[in-house]
Amino acid sequence: LTTNTSHSGPSSLTDSPNGNYTANGDDNAQTSLDLRLAQWPVLRFWDKYALTPNTRAAVQVGGTSMYIVNGTQTAWQQEVVDLSWWAGQADVPLEFRLRRWNNEQADGWYIDDVSVTEQVPVPLSYPFFDSFEQGLGNWLPANWHVVTGNSYDGTNSVYPEVTDDSNVDPQHPMLSLAGWISLTNAVNPQLVFWYQGTSCGDFHVQVYAPGSGWATVWSDSYCGSYGWTRAQVSLAGYVNRSIRLNFDIGDTRPIWLDRVIVAEQVQPVTLTSAVGQFKSVQLAWTPTASSNSFVRYEVWRGTSSGQEGLLTTVTNVNQTSLTDTNGLSATTTYYYRVYTVDTNDM
Repeated sequence: LTTNTSHSGPSSLTDSPNGNYTANGDDNAQTSLDLRLAQWPVLRFWDKYALTPNTRAAVQVGGTSMYIVNGTQTAWQQEVVDLSWWAGQADVPLEFRLRRWNNEQADGWYIDDVSVTEQVPVPLSYPFFDSFEQGLGNWLPANWHVVTGNSYDGTNSVYPEVTDDSNVDPQHPMLSLAGWISLTNAVNPQLVFWYQGTSCGDFHVQVYAPGSGWATVWSDSYCGSYGWTRAQVSLAGYVNRSIRLNFDIGDTRPIWLDRVIVAEQVQPVTLTSAVGQFKSVQLAWTPTASSNSFVRYEVWRGTSSGQEGLLTTVTNVNQTSLTDTNGLSATTTYYYRVYTVDTNDM
């Protein structure tokens, strides 16, 4: 303990109360949590730090780094970590760990006002929309932070401060909802979000419903880097239930997240005719029933059913036909689909 600085009260916990931490060390403060009666346990603490590049400050829970940083944070800041994955378990290891190497020294890590309590749910509504312009008040952010200058919608997006987890337990930056979304009376609820960065099958979305626990409903199947990309996930299996969401990165890859929406699927249109002529196809479809929220029609084409890709878009709500002459072959069979996209990106 040190009395040189604290968030509240006379003292705080630190690795080096008498100056800089020593080089090439591994300090930790450990305890064990009994979460057998917990329903939605959340870890909260305040911290600040001054760490060298080859130092990692990590909060490790049950063998996973749920929070990990280096660099400098001069002001006290509250950190919040969802522990609901360990609800119902006894003797869950909790460790505040400072690991450093390469003969480097600095002031260290200060921790204060540590608590593990039941989450008081933040009131959320359906449909749900968050583009993070008002911050992270709807979320339990752990390592995720609001960033500006790299967004799909508005000014802000969110980004996990992913740090190389060398010499500490593997990290899982998780961004989980701080409240429940009730899908009572929903008909065809969908989750839509936009993301960009680098992934290799290790970016996941999980849904929690009472009595069912956490279930992975979406995983990024692409390995590489990409610009802003839209994902849509059906939540129809959770109709008439309350849910929570979690975005989980299973590695140190950078991912930006923006424009998270849970809303009804827009009513579909029907392709009524596709008349082939010499190197052209005349298409017609029914008008959208969602004209008040209409953004565009999307016409998709492919050479096999279920493998269609975007051909073109139509932004006039009253246009319900077009002639496709784009690179057609007279000896090829083509398959078409027409979708409506609304203001919720559905």
